[in-house]
Amino acid sequence: MNQRSNRRWTLFSAIGIPLWIGAMVLAGVINDDPADPTPTLVAAIAGGTVFFGLMFGAALWQQLRARAESEEARFGKGVAVGYSITGAVVTGLGLAAVWRAGIQGEDAAIFIVPLVGIVVVWAGVALWLVHRYRSTPQPGSDR
Repeated sequence: MNQRSNRRWTLFSAIGIPLWIGAMVLAGVINDDPADPTPTLVAAIAGGTVFFGLMFGAALWQQLRARAESEEARFGKGVAVGYSITGAVVTGLGLAAVWRAGIQGEDAAIFIVPLVGIVVVWAGVALWLVHRYRSTPQPGSDR
């Protein structure tokens, strides 16, 4: 990732997160019934869907366009793409759980159980990747 791309991610976050929070605050302020959290929850879910949809979509697009000529670079690209897709799925499940529990007032276990399962598997894969990286001789090292 280059410096220009880093600036774009920083700018996107610096603008997107305050807009998202502002939408939630505005929804709460203009809500006629302060005891009803629905407008704020809808703003939180809609804002999260837009923010994370754009974030994961842009990351995936950037990763898929990246050139990977060596085997190690192709492996790294695959890891990055997998990370983005998994992050999008987990985020989607989390937002769906908030919708189900917060808006519909129903049990969100249908979303929470797979979310936790995916995160546990994801953590295991991350540990395996770290182990694989550390056990692979690096250029210029004594290993």
